[in-house]
Amino acid sequence: MKMYTASLQHLTKLRKAYSDYLFVSIARGKNCNKQCDVSYTKLAPTWELLEAYNNGTVTWEHYEMNYNSYLAELSPHTVFAELKTIALNTNKKAIVLVCYEKYNTHCHRRLVAEWYNKLGCNVKELNY
Repeated sequence: MKMYTASLQHLTKLRKAYSDYLFVSIARGKNCNKQCDVSYTKLAPTWELLEAYNNGTVTWEHYEMNYNSYLAELSPHTVFAELKTIALNTNKKAIVLVCYEKYNTHCHRRLVAEWYNKLGCNVKELNY
């Protein structure tokens, strides 16, 4: 099963183009969770890390280092298996990890994609 990432800002258009994909919120905010098919908070950054980055207490480099350390504690195989099970149970043929950031340059969804791509996966950003 393929996996992609996307911005919440493109969700309406992406849903039309990819109605058979499972849109999974990996954000902490309620708006993203409401608009996606399911929420998967295991991939969401902590509130503390988000607040520290958003208020300028930590740099992007610090955020990236801390989030990657968090990902290192998770099993990418287990995460994928859980998401795949949800997708299959809802008759979806692909998984799209969604969060708020318009661009994935400074975004945890890009870090998740890189985490999987290091394992040989080909997780790409869906844009509209």
